[in-house]
Amino acid sequence: MIKLRSRVAVATLLAAVMLLVAATPALGVIRIYEMGTNPYKMGVGAARLKMDHATAQRRVGGTWTRILRDTNYRSQVVYYSGRYPKVSSTRYSLQVYSNRYKKVTSFWCNSSAFVTTKGVTVGTTERVLKTKYGTALRLRINGSVYRTYSIGSRTGTDFIVQRSTGKVKQIVVRTY
Repeated sequence: MIKLRSRVAVATLLAAVMLLVAATPALGVIRIYEMGTNPYKMGVGAARLKMDHATAQRRVGGTWTRILRDTNYRSQVVYYSGRYPKVSSTRYSLQVYSNRYKKVTSFWCNSSAFVTTKGVTVGTTERVLKTKYGTALRLRINGSVYRTYSIGSRTGTDFIVQRSTGKVKQIVVRTY
């Protein structure tokens, strides 16, 4: 009788451990802090909006392109860099943009390695996105190729959904 109880307890413990492992995000997942209006609390991993560009790169970690200057961004000077690996010929898994003072203004997440606090990532369906965020989410742009859902106003998060697939293509945490 005692052996049977201990076997049941061991089996229960193993089942609980397997459930915990299955519910834990994969290694390498980087958290996106997308909610709120305070840019100093919003960002990716340990990096935050309005932080120095180079510091943000170090805090996120990984291999980066050098910080490049772009003078053709809506008549403003901006700096940007991309985190490897590339997800397409023109997009990196994470792109960081900063203003002329090299203070971060946006993080563009293009990979499922980045997950929001509510579990949304690139590849999440539009239906799940709406379920997770509910009334906090509003449709801002309803284009022919992409829909943009937003949380917040000038400081906030955008979820770009590709209409043809119905899935999140990009997550942008930003302050303008």
